[in-house]
Amino acid sequence: MKEAADQNVPPVLLMLFNRADTTRKVFETVRAARPSKLFIAANGPRPNMASDIDKCRAVREIFSGIDWECDVHTNFREKNIGMQPHWRLALDWFFEGADAGIILEDDCVPHPSFFGYCGELLKRYKDEPRIMHINGSNFQFGIPRGDASYYFSRYPHVWGWATWKRAWQGYDDSLSTFPRFEKDDDIGEMVSDRRQRDYWMKFFRGLRDGRYDTCDAKWIYSIWANDGLCITPNTNLIENIGYGAQATHTFHKDRILGQSARDIRPISHPAPVYTADRAADDRTFEVYFKKNLLQKALYKIRQHLS
Repeated sequence: MKEAADQNVPPVLLMLFNRADTTRKVFETVRAARPSKLFIAANGPRPNMASDIDKCRAVREIFSGIDWECDVHTNFREKNIGMQPHWRLALDWFFEGADAGIILEDDCVPHPSFFGYCGELLKRYKDEPRIMHINGSNFQFGIPRGDASYYFSRYPHVWGWATWKRAWQGYDDSLSTFPRFEKDDDIGEMVSDRRQRDYWMKFFRGLRDGRYDTCDAKWIYSIWANDGLCITPNTNLIENIGYGAQATHTFHKDRILGQSARDIRPISHPAPVYTADRAADDRTFEVYFKKNLLQKALYKIRQHLS
């Protein structure tokens, strides 16, 4: 008899490609959590890359190990559609079958407490439209923000996260609202100084004009265009293992990539005052985004070219 699912764990989306070694480690954490719904979106082999056929097959075979009661949905592509379309379309597909859930990629290993944390907060804030994203990552490196288990931020991170269908419906892939955002100088409400404003407006213009394409930056824009907020844990809950065997293309294994994941339990909640912690966001900009968001996007792209 299969083990029962944990009904407190939200639906989980796994976004995968051709790395069985890292996928297996992520799957083991999901297997231990036993969600009742699991969505598996796997990109297909690249043309003229014969080795991808076996690699993609090996990734998909991992899920023969689902040994708990689980409603499994698969979206296994026969051909490769590129990293950015795969990311966006996988989320569109996920929210056709779920109202809220957890999103994990094949190199982001969550702490076991991550699943309960997401489940509790997805329920707590499901009817708060300004709360659009729940982070698993923390880049404060030991500096606590407030006296609760988490704080509010302007910055979403996508190394293990959760959101709602109602929030994802605000995703603006073409930055169609950017003319209004630029004209009204809405960026001034999001970040605290001119240097950061210039950085983000330059990046958003590049996205709008098609000079580069990265879905997580478009998600940042979409949250900001809707005056949205994110939840960030005071404890880092995600270990990124993407620098392993294919590390020749990583920007470097620094303290960002090398962070370990720790237990967040028991969860305590802040007062319901929905204001971003500017000091925390300034630090996140300095230690994470200032190192160049495009460089991090290229790192992910290169992983999919290896």
